[in-house]
Amino acid sequence: MSRIIDADSHFMEPLDLWERYIEPKYRSRCLRFEREPDGNYAMLLDGKRTLGMGEFTNRELLGVAVGFGQKEEGLNLTSFDPAAIFTHSLEDMDRRIGFLDHEGIESQFIYPTLGLFWEDGVEDPDLAAAHCRAYNTWALEMCAGHKDRFYPVGHVSLRNPAEAANELRRLAKAGIRAVFIAAMPVSGKSLGNPEFDPVWAAAQEADMPSAFISWCIVPTSATSGIEIAIPASCS
Repeated sequence: MSRIIDADSHFMEPLDLWERYIEPKYRSRCLRFEREPDGNYAMLLDGKRTLGMGEFTNRELLGVAVGFGQKEEGLNLTSFDPAAIFTHSLEDMDRRIGFLDHEGIESQFIYPTLGLFWEDGVEDPDLAAAHCRAYNTWALEMCAGHKDRFYPVGHVSLRNPAEAANELRRLAKAGIRAVFIAAMPVSGKSLGNPEFDPVWAAAQEADMPSAFISWCIVPTSATSGIEIAIPASCS
């Protein structure tokens, strides 16, 4: 019988992940969400506040992230129910195992979802590294009970090469098999810039594959006043 491995699955991280897991000195600046009077959700990150991306509100985008099965019920982008995000039910990994068994999938490599969006909004290298450590610690905890089925993909940021190399080594010791790196210029530097050599050296030493997701910059809503990076495939 052939083996089926889902090589590009995703977590939907709880919205309070970074408030719970980031080091205390970064907590006031970390990624978090607040409900707006109109039902939308503001994303707060390092003093910046965004209400959506382009023409889509954060509520609509969060609904897409948990919209599995809702399209079949006749719902769409403007009506997907994001309630599952707020119940922590998506952290039920035993339930996820049941889904894998039902679909005949042996294992999953699991990437972040919110982790795809925050990095361009952080300029402080230490804050970026702290966000990565917090996510990675949470992801390892989520998969600890099913290490033979779930393989979380770690997140490291090139904004802080030294910390990225250290985190990569920590993840390798913890059994992580791959890391995710945002394929976007950092201060105008290409991925081949010598400043990033310690990261590639650590990855080579650990025999750790590095997955890159291409990014583009699009303006957010006029009320937000900043730009956010989103995967190019979503543009």
